[in-house]
Amino acid sequence: MTASAEPRGFADSQRELRHAKARKIEHLLGGAAQIRGRNLLDLGAGAGFLSEHFADIGAEVTAADRDAEQFAARDVAFTPISGTQLPFGDGQFDIIIFNHVIEHVGERHDQAAMLDEI
Repeated sequence: MTASAEPRGFADSQRELRHAKARKIEHLLGGAAQIRGRNLLDLGAGAGFLSEHFADIGAEVTAADRDAEQFAARDVAFTPISGTQLPFGDGQFDIIIFNHVIEHVGERHDQAAMLDEI
C-alpha cells in the first residue's frame, strides 16, 4: 500500500526536522553510495519522511508502523504492524531505522521484545 494523502497535524509540522534527521542518518550510514540498492526497513515510519528520503537516494524501502493514517510517503511500500512481532523474514533487511520509536513500544518487556525482534 502506498499513501496519497499529505501528512496532517504534528507530522506535517515536523517535515523539515525529519528531512534534516534523514540527512544525518544518511551521513552516519556512510552516505548515499552505501545505502543505494540496499533493503531498508523504516520501523515506526510515522508520516514516512525518512522512508521517502531513503527511497529517493536509491534504497529499496519498506515502511512499517501501527498507524497507517499518518503515512504519506509516495512510492514506498507500507506494512501495518502491531505488537512486537514483525511480519518480515530474518535477514530480509540490510538496514533498519528505528528512530524515536522505542518510547512508543510499551512497557520495558515490550521494548526488549521489539529490540530482540529487530
